[in-house]
Amino acid sequence: MDLSTGLPVAGALVSAEAAAAEAAAAEAGDFRLALPPGTWAVHASAPGYIGMTHTRQALAEGEWRELAFAMIPAAPTEAQRAALEAKFPPAEPAPPSAAEMAALAAEGATLSSAVELPAAIRVLMTDGSVVVMALDEYLKGVVPVEMGWRLADWPLEALKAQAVAARCYAANTHKHADVGADICTTTHCQAWSATHYDTTDRAVTETHSVVARYGGQIIEALYHSHCDGHTRNSEDVWSAAVPYLRGVSCPCGFSWKSGHGVGMCQWGAGALAKQGRTFQQILQHYYTGVTISAPALPQLRDGRVDPPQGNAYTAFTFQVTYADGDGDPPVEAVVVIDGRSQALTRVSGDLASGAVYALATSLPPGDHTYRFHFDDGYGHAVDWPAGGVSNGPAVTEPTKGAPTPTPTRTPAPGEVLSAKWTQTTLADWGEGEYDGLAAAPLGNGALALAPGALSGSYTSPAQRAPLDFVALGSTWRAELPAGATLAIALRASADGATWSPWTALPDADAEREEDGAAYGELVYYAGRHVQYRVTLTRSSTALEPSLSALTVIYIDSSQGPTAAEARAQALAESKSDTAEPVVISRAGWGANEAYMTWAPEYRPVKTFIIHHTVTSSGGVDPAAVVRAIYYYHAVTHDWGDIGYNYVIDDRGNIYEGRTGGEGVVGGHAKNYNFGSIGIALLGDYESASPASAAVASLVELIAWKGNRHFVHPTGSGFFIDQTLPNIMGHRDASDTGTTCPGDGAYALLPSIRQQALTRMGRIPPAGRILEPLHGALARDVLAVRVQGSPAVTQLALYVDGAQQAVGTANPFAWKWNTAALADGWHELKLVARTALGKSHESAVMVNVDNTPPTGAASLPAYAKS
Repeated sequence: MDLSTGLPVAGALVSAEAAAAEAAAAEAGDFRLALPPGTWAVHASAPGYIGMTHTRQALAEGEWRELAFAMIPAAPTEAQRAALEAKFPPAEPAPPSAAEMAALAAEGATLSSAVELPAAIRVLMTDGSVVVMALDEYLKGVVPVEMGWRLADWPLEALKAQAVAARCYAANTHKHADVGADICTTTHCQAWSATHYDTTDRAVTETHSVVARYGGQIIEALYHSHCDGHTRNSEDVWSAAVPYLRGVSCPCGFSWKSGHGVGMCQWGAGALAKQGRTFQQILQHYYTGVTISAPALPQLRDGRVDPPQGNAYTAFTFQVTYADGDGDPPVEAVVVIDGRSQALTRVSGDLASGAVYALATSLPPGDHTYRFHFDDGYGHAVDWPAGGVSNGPAVTEPTKGAPTPTPTRTPAPGEVLSAKWTQTTLADWGEGEYDGLAAAPLGNGALALAPGALSGSYTSPAQRAPLDFVALGSTWRAELPAGATLAIALRASADGATWSPWTALPDADAEREEDGAAYGELVYYAGRHVQYRVTLTRSSTALEPSLSALTVIYIDSSQGPTAAEARAQALAESKSDTAEPVVISRAGWGANEAYMTWAPEYRPVKTFIIHHTVTSSGGVDPAAVVRAIYYYHAVTHDWGDIGYNYVIDDRGNIYEGRTGGEGVVGGHAKNYNFGSIGIALLGDYESASPASAAVASLVELIAWKGNRHFVHPTGSGFFIDQTLPNIMGHRDASDTGTTCPGDGAYALLPSIRQQALTRMGRIPPAGRILEPLHGALARDVLAVRVQGSPAVTQLALYVDGAQQAVGTANPFAWKWNTAALADGWHELKLVARTALGKSHESAVMVNVDNTPPTGAASLPAYAKS
């Protein structure tokens, strides 16, 4: 509906991009959008209105939910403005208290203390949960609430100024450390909503990493709705002078103020933007003496090709240094040789100060030109040279008797060979077959729908890879407005004559964090030739979609132990006196630890998240598949390690994944990585069921790890931001619309939970004394709290070997009266037992001291004794 009038917006297009699903609103404004279970971001767009998105919309199996879109006119009339001001009042953050300001001023502080921006922020929700969000994701929920309906009426520069102010405020706010959070979603900190708007999303993205600084520190960017023509000095409100919070004249047009009046006036920012001021100028007007950090624009330097000349057998190395102040990897890194793009690979260096990207290739005889092109994924592209191309190398025919090129070398065991085929320019798209698509002069070049077409496809020419591959990865960049879809398919061949069937590329399953890039899941073939097909579609009301870059990654991970060899080695190394499942170590499956650059981080384990790897292994040995996934995550995605904690193949082999051991955080479910164990089943289980051997190993692994970490297989609990099963599918904890681990595997989860609990009853349990701690001082009555692993049916407590209490509750609490014990050290022991008689013992030493206090108390004269 129209937010200003309350009337329906007929024809509005509602879509969930991740599911390629859309629906048009009827005359009454209602719509029905069928989506599978999961957590969704649902977008609405309509001519004359600002597009908006409801994020974090959880949908259960068989559930229909009402979702209302109150749409803001893109160019409101005066009557609409008046209605919107009444219906959509702005909120402002709570300023520091007078005591906080005075204390900081007394210390000589300038209020702020942050020097660097956090990559993520811990947000306290209204239900008491704490959600970890990327900083920009959080800001996209703040700016529209703080700006109110004015996001429709004010220029983009005013929205950018608000985005920077909110970013600075968030960087300095740590008001909820007592509950493990930085900031809340109310006006106590900054108001936040799960509803985003296209205009404010753009403002946040285009100011990515921009902050205002004073004395090198990020300022506490206070702001308010409007002043009375002049903002206030901080000491006029809180009696503490902050150098950058000085009163200034303001063109807001009000004779009375709303809010504290310190810092940026939002109405004044809108007025200055309408006068043509940039967001930097607006911020420097309201925050005295600050510097505005420019976006950390990427830079290229030292581009060259070595050697500058040679013959057709020469290996030429194209090399350039790329630096990004944020330390983010580029989403596109290519060298364009004679108008055709080829992907570069990072070979050394640090992204923040400068990383070297290179490509080694041979060239045909003739004179050549080249240039380098990078894109950081935030709208900042950079080229070297800055304009035009660089000449070279000059290539001649090989002389008679010249040495022939060295053939592609065989990788060492555990080493993975890789190469890339990239398409980004008009010349790249020039070959192939078009059906409803056309090469368009967008940027370097792109594929777009032909005029008037609602769908179309492009089939590439067959490409011979520079190496034999066993897996194919992919990454792309596309503009997909609401109502538009992109589908990519691959096929492969060993000889260029006999081809595999086309395989549709699903989006990559594992998710470490938001990084702005789109990846396809690995597909597995043993081949040397590849071909791809792209299909773009749009609805009759959607804007034009386009594909501006596509890269196919060839991966040869064949060198290394086979799955059978790795299992035999693991069995030989396993402990014969335990029934613990055999896990093939990273060394066992041939992990090249040179690829591992992601330092381990740890959290207590609370859940298991089950995945499938989405595509069939295509007959490739499972150990080679694991090595390919590792390389794809660690090197291609630039994560520095495999994202899954464990991988299980269809033979039941369990492979160690993420390095670091128990409790290490993986990269498989974004925010839900923290506190979960991610287990991936090799294969595609959208319809088929996993092999019985794989299911049996999954049950064993969950039983042992759940036993160790006290995670009940059939239970559920609050995790990150919602109540979820302790054993869940990836779809339960994703906002991308994934169907992972596939319907075939997901349907088995109830049985897997019960089997894991049953299995726990047959293995040695775990027990722990939660309190008192070892070495605690005990006096009088001491609270004792103990816990057993899920299959434990009895918890018995002993003091110095004598049983004192038995409980069946788990956890179990007991009041221990120490008065009858001699002062000194005593042993408190827990014995946890299962129904089958399996047991576990743990103990702590407690120092009992019941000596009466000595001394005399002095009572005041008026006290009654």
